[in-house]
Amino acid sequence: MDSLHAPWRIEYILSKKPEMKDGLFARIAQSDDDVGNLVVVRDRTCYALLNRYPYNGGHLMVVPYKEVPDMNGLTDEELADLWKLVRRCTSALRAVMKPIVSLALKWALTIICRSRLIRVNCRRVSK
Repeated sequence: MDSLHAPWRIEYILSKKPEMKDGLFARIAQSDDDVGNLVVVRDRTCYALLNRYPYNGGHLMVVPYKEVPDMNGLTDEELADLWKLVRRCTSALRAVMKPIVSLALKWALTIICRSRLIRVNCRRVSK
């Protein structure tokens, strides 16, 4: 198995983690410090932010404001908003990153159990 080395993450790994009443994504959803939280866009029912400690450039997360245990907890409208924002962010990543190789997206749906939020990771993967 190959090791993945991302030295810029060491600051986060070694730092003391504060006790939090609310989950990270719930706090960011309620915050007005978009620059500090790396929020790139807010929509009606979801928002997108960059990963502060990514393994690679272009690691973007789209998060619904509504806390749900899984995708079934979102209404059809909320789900449509989420995927429309994913598409919008993908277009922006293509325009800004101008990939030399074709840009493929690797989708990872993860349930964030602690905060009960669904996180959709869209990562740039070389084909």
